[in-house]
Amino acid sequence: MKFSPDQLDALKSHFPLSVLIGRDVALKKRGAKHLGLCPFHAERTPSFQVDDTRGLYHCFGCGAGGDVLKYVEQTKGFSFVEAVEWLAGQAGTDLEDLEAVREAARKTRLARERFEAEERARKADDVVACARLFRDTVPAAGTGAQAYLMYRGIQICPESLRFAPSLPYYHQVDGRFKILGWFPAMVAPLQLASGAFSGVHITYLDTDFSRKAEIFDPSGDKLPAKKMRGNAWGAAIRLGPVSGELGIAEGIETSLSVMQECPPLVVWAAGSLWNMAGGWLGRGLPHPDRPGKFLPTEAPDPRRPAMTLPPIVQTVRVLGDADGRDRATGQVLLRLAARKFASLHGRAFAAPAADGQDYNDMLQGGDYGHDLPTTRRLACGDLGAAANVILRAYGETAINYPGDL
Repeated sequence: MKFSPDQLDALKSHFPLSVLIGRDVALKKRGAKHLGLCPFHAERTPSFQVDDTRGLYHCFGCGAGGDVLKYVEQTKGFSFVEAVEWLAGQAGTDLEDLEAVREAARKTRLARERFEAEERARKADDVVACARLFRDTVPAAGTGAQAYLMYRGIQICPESLRFAPSLPYYHQVDGRFKILGWFPAMVAPLQLASGAFSGVHITYLDTDFSRKAEIFDPSGDKLPAKKMRGNAWGAAIRLGPVSGELGIAEGIETSLSVMQECPPLVVWAAGSLWNMAGGWLGRGLPHPDRPGKFLPTEAPDPRRPAMTLPPIVQTVRVLGDADGRDRATGQVLLRLAARKFASLHGRAFAAPAADGQDYNDMLQGGDYGHDLPTTRRLACGDLGAAANVILRAYGETAINYPGDL
């Protein structure tokens, strides 16, 4: 069944997006938008935003986003047609007789286009601001940023990492951004596949540099010590030069842990597993631990690849953390990322860390007695072997994905 753009726009305009999502998520109004805990991944600090004016939602933690139809598809496991029919039933609308609301649909579409243009301009301005921030930093070597890494057992300090003696931590309170404090920070540039600068990744540090800063909002909730500014979706933190074989991990610490133990492998950080994996096609299996929710599928959506790499890369080692709160989703996203990179670059390996840990935990010994040989075995394999062979060193841990899958 086909639906015209006017029919769909008219259907979407029948009730605010926050009303529908508010049935599943406890939303709080913050200025012109609504904020709540993301329904697509486990989190403690709200990063899920609903914009009724644009008719869109977006999670800054996992990258999930879309309009009301995409939300219905993702949360209920419906196809597109099923989502349209379900939404029409909720709105009490006959899809064959929507002429009376075409004008409202046209106004909605124009408003969305205007706000999208404003959003593009805002992001461009934010990238410029990030560039100014980055220019004011100094090389990380010999600073508190390197001290932080050494406390984590990491002895290498790439030239791309920078240090800022004091950066403000902004947080939205009652609809306005306020500065909750000033902290030393490790700063890394975000770059697109073309190499273009697109933003910064900031790790706020404690004043003695022994750990990440502990930051709390006025209500006492702990806030993340890491933030990405600018255009982070699709970008990478380059911790070394590009080559034919490249490792991809979630965070800077995990990436550097593997680089330290597996020379000459270079590992780039995606900032999040969702940016690493990108979008997916179809409907996944029911979530084993979250009734009514569905897992992603392992079929990459070529329209939403998220993080992409330069074309020179031929083999990708996808290194996944195994310490997240939603292990089931994390496992699927790791395999999805490997299949995406295999389809784009020819070959990919998926290698999760030991259960309950990330690779930096393993580098430091972790809580489960794993040691450096285990880190090397899981992440590195036999780097001297041919790239197109399933490496025996992985044992049962890694999955090899040829590019023709």
